[in-house]
Amino acid sequence: MSLKEQAFRGFKWTFLQQLFSQITGLSLVIILGRLLTPTDYGLLGMIYVIFTISNVLLDSGFSNSLVRDADADDYHFSVIFNFNIVIGIVLYLIVFISAPFIANFFHQKILIDVVRVYAISIILNSLTTTQQAYLTKYLHFKILALSSIISGVLGGMIGVIMALNNYHVWSLVFTTLISIFSSLCCLWIASKWKPRLFVFDKNVLKKHFSFGYKLTITNLLDGIVRNVINVLFGRLYQPSVVGYYSRSESMKNIFVNLITNTFSKVSFPIISMVHNDNTSFNNKFRQLLNGVAFISVPTLIFIALFSKEIIILLFTNKWIDMNFYLTVLALSGMLYPVTTLHENALSIKGKSDLVLKVSVICKAFFILFVSAGYFLGNFKTMVTLLIPYSLFELLLHVFFTKKILNKYLIKDQIIDLLRIFLATILALPFLQLLNFLSNNVFLYLITQLTIFALCYIFFSYLINRKMLMNIISFIK
Repeated sequence: MSLKEQAFRGFKWTFLQQLFSQITGLSLVIILGRLLTPTDYGLLGMIYVIFTISNVLLDSGFSNSLVRDADADDYHFSVIFNFNIVIGIVLYLIVFISAPFIANFFHQKILIDVVRVYAISIILNSLTTTQQAYLTKYLHFKILALSSIISGVLGGMIGVIMALNNYHVWSLVFTTLISIFSSLCCLWIASKWKPRLFVFDKNVLKKHFSFGYKLTITNLLDGIVRNVINVLFGRLYQPSVVGYYSRSESMKNIFVNLITNTFSKVSFPIISMVHNDNTSFNNKFRQLLNGVAFISVPTLIFIALFSKEIIILLFTNKWIDMNFYLTVLALSGMLYPVTTLHENALSIKGKSDLVLKVSVICKAFFILFVSAGYFLGNFKTMVTLLIPYSLFELLLHVFFTKKILNKYLIKDQIIDLLRIFLATILALPFLQLLNFLSNNVFLYLITQLTIFALCYIFFSYLINRKMLMNIISFIK
């Protein structure tokens, strides 16, 4: 099978996986949002950072290293698999013992049991990460897609049943646990590869750790920093405030992840195959950047503009206080898929040291932005500063990738992005044409989305026909 055919199949199954997963996730968010309270979501939001850190340490960058390394064989995968199990058990014990201290920090006694039960996810993830890396490396996206779909449905069903029976925050805990366990079963049943147990090789570990540890530190910093607001809100305010923020973050991520993961999961192994050909690498990267930005920028701007209507339609008026958070987070997230592409380009080129360097700088400025917001005003000021931070984060990544993208100059990237923003801005005035439908929220949103999409495509065609045709060609 040719590289083009592999890319097409990979994109098809990954897109279907992401589309179905995000539809399932959105449906679950809607149903559980109507059944549960902001406090229920806030309690879980407080401890996200703990499990984000655990999962980053569990993988330790080994997955990316295994996928990228042409010499990684079954023996390498087995060594990493066994190592992950050991790390998973150690992390589980640490989190289990720390549960009372975590609950005391947030002044929420219920978190002792919640943390200890939710920590089972660490053990389950230790059994799946290597399998997922193996299937990704050999482009078995169909298995990954089907396992994701099945696990999402099963986890969602259990969560809804528990919510209907008033299990509150436990509904969210078991939604995650059942999803991971279902995915684990699917991957182990469908995959032909089975690891050799009790195989350890310090040379193999050293080889992959030498590449992966920088990515681990990068992801660790990212996980801590991106959850620091949840921790601050959980410590200083009521759980409901954390609930509004974390729900808005999840809503934003549904759309951002659909775009980012669809392109990233397929582009990473495929572009890795041509990373030594600078011309092909630059051309493919430009197509990816334009494709990602073409979708992410107008989508997130639309969500920001109609956040109030979206919240009322999906969650009813009891969640209306999350309007501010969803608006701000949508605007701060529209450039994130483009930033992720630049980070992936550095990883593919083996520049994990630069990935770490740019991450450290970004996180330092993130803390600066958040601290400034905290001391200048209230929590709303702190969240609002995420918008200029997202622009700074992208510009810094663009600067650090200029050497490996020397045939796709910074000014060309900026021009490409400005054209997309211009098409979006020109489409906005036409959203006022059917304001008389605003009494029916569903009909109003559908008509506004249709008008916006048509106008946006039209202006994109007028501004840069070649770019639009390239995007369509790339998708084909």
